[in-house]
Amino acid sequence: MASPITRYKSYRVPNIDPLGPLDYILDLAHAWNCAWIEKAAPGEAIKVLVYPARDPSAPRIVGLGIRTPNGEFLMVSFTTLDGERGSYVLGYHELLHTISLLTTKL
Repeated sequence: MASPITRYKSYRVPNIDPLGPLDYILDLAHAWNCAWIEKAAPGEAIKVLVYPARDPSAPRIVGLGIRTPNGEFLMVSFTTLDGERGSYVLGYHELLHTISLLTTKL
């Protein structure tokens, strides 16, 4: 039998915040950032620009993007202005598809 998610019986939806304090996203509005990502060869390390998901107007942080040797993923790591470290992995081909959709002029 599965354990319940909450310990109380209520029909209210708990306030689940999907964004945490270390949630930073790639700046895909920055043309150079997109070009660096698009040109990354498998196994290559590139610089990437990220910003806090909660504050799109915040200063950009330079992070490190490493395309995996098989070319399937882009591993992103960064250090915030407060010294906290964060990282995540993105599917490289899906990322390229997203960039192409953002740069395509209708």
